[in-house]
Amino acid sequence: MSSKNSSRSRILHGWRSQWLSRVKLTALLCSGTVVGLLIGELFLRTVIPHRLSYRHPAFIVEDADVGGLAEQMADPLYGAGLTYTDKPWHYELKRNMKARLVSSEFNTEFETDSRGRRGPTATDEPQSIRILGLGDSFSMGFGVEQNDTYLSRLGSAIAQASSLSVDVTNGGVVGYAPGNSYHLLEGIIDELRPDVVVFQLWVGDDLCLGAQAIRPVSLADVDNARRWRNLIRGSHIAMVLRDRIKGNETIRLWLMRRGYIQPFVTIQWLDRRFRDRCGGLDELSKLLQDTRELTDDRDIRLIVVLVPLLEQVDREAYHRALAYNGIAAPSDSVDFDAPNQVMQNIAARVGIDLLDVTEALRHSPNPSNSFFQRDPHLSSEGHRIVAEALARELTHELMGARPDHED
Repeated sequence: MSSKNSSRSRILHGWRSQWLSRVKLTALLCSGTVVGLLIGELFLRTVIPHRLSYRHPAFIVEDADVGGLAEQMADPLYGAGLTYTDKPWHYELKRNMKARLVSSEFNTEFETDSRGRRGPTATDEPQSIRILGLGDSFSMGFGVEQNDTYLSRLGSAIAQASSLSVDVTNGGVVGYAPGNSYHLLEGIIDELRPDVVVFQLWVGDDLCLGAQAIRPVSLADVDNARRWRNLIRGSHIAMVLRDRIKGNETIRLWLMRRGYIQPFVTIQWLDRRFRDRCGGLDELSKLLQDTRELTDDRDIRLIVVLVPLLEQVDREAYHRALAYNGIAAPSDSVDFDAPNQVMQNIAARVGIDLLDVTEALRHSPNPSNSFFQRDPHLSSEGHRIVAEALARELTHELMGARPDHED
């Protein structure tokens, strides 16, 4: 009996030893993997940062009045520079912010005033021309220095041509939909009393958003699992792997067919069926009509600026987008000007002045230089072209009468 117990004990001891050995080996492999990943991440961050992968844009905030360095929004790309407000426009840039907006393609200074506006604070001089710019990241000047934005350049051009004092307020905020811009205009129009309102729209998303006022997702509404996923996705190792996977056509298209990678979506708008595909056009028409009535009641000049997609300006970029999606040739229904024609019809029906800068960008000496290579925003050169088009539209009529603001 004792012999059987002894044998059973030896067997159990052997199993236990094997199990502990496997656990130790597994733990050693896991810890080794974690240490290896941490070393790799540190190496990519410090030794060769973003030389092997594309660095997506992000605010690096040094200081700000509202929220300071605290992040309120879940978006890892630009949430650090934004703060919520209980106003109808939902969110805005942090006030008195000192930051940099950094990516693989740009590294720009970014400062806001006490009202959360980029650029110099208005002087309130009674004899100045006052311009209010509204819109999204294009109006804000995503990726370019403050003095290079089309609004800043416009103010300088009008001042130089007319010898008038010009105050420009940049109300553009990254991510704004037309509804955000409209509600901001409602809230500040009587305080600023502008002579001109420049309302910017982008073909890429604004036309189909209608009258929406977007509110970014809050960090408080994101569970821990999603936070960990965002943290992992934002690591340098993940970015390197993602860029390598997307660079392999076979793997990219296989993952795209299964929904793991999103296709290049903006090319779907360049189609003569744009009106049928784009929801929100009726709501946008009503919003623009309300904007016109709001400015007409105060004798304010309103001009809507339509900024195109890079793929509308540079055909090579369009074919690169097709290739990324695995499309061999354009569809028979492709129409590069379909969104613009729809917008022109809306403008005529509503009775607003529309400045479509697509042709100005197309006829520049090197159209591809008007945008960044990977980021969809206008480069400094693109902002210069837009500013010149706006200046041609506005300078002579503003020179006709010098405004007399009563403070």
